[in-house]
Amino acid sequence: MHSLHLRVDDYVVDKIVDISAGYPHFTHLISLKCGENAIINKNKHIGNDVLKLALNEAVKDSEGALQRMLESTLRVLNTPQEYKFLLLTASYCSSPEFRSSELRNKLKSKFNVDIDSKTLSRRLTKLTEGNETTILYKPARGCFQFSDPRMPSFLKMALNSEDKGI
Repeated sequence: MHSLHLRVDDYVVDKIVDISAGYPHFTHLISLKCGENAIINKNKHIGNDVLKLALNEAVKDSEGALQRMLESTLRVLNTPQEYKFLLLTASYCSSPEFRSSELRNKLKSKFNVDIDSKTLSRRLTKLTEGNETTILYKPARGCFQFSDPRMPSFLKMALNSEDKGI
């Protein structure tokens, strides 16, 4: 980007680092899409608007298995928007395994959403059910984990691209 004289907002860099969560593939993919969108639109500045377009393009170019897992999970749910929000919040949990109490605290601190523990537990359990590979599984009682360790990064990328304010 430097050699092309593209200027990237610090916020965009921080967001790419956050979404990528240490996976170079996601870092490179999102950065590539930011650069491509800036060049196509003859824009030397990479800000929020370019990032949003880049995230949409990166989701389309992501591995099909991650896309299919998310789509097949959301397709069978009555309220997919609520589950998208829940999954996005879970992607911000600090360790691969998380308890519903940690997720509940994250919902409160990050998004100021209060949900009772029984409802949350029921919804998390629903995300572990199904015949195909599920997004979450239960490694132990009261503990949840993403089936694919790349899923939190993919969710941040896919669900942040839908968010108007990123």
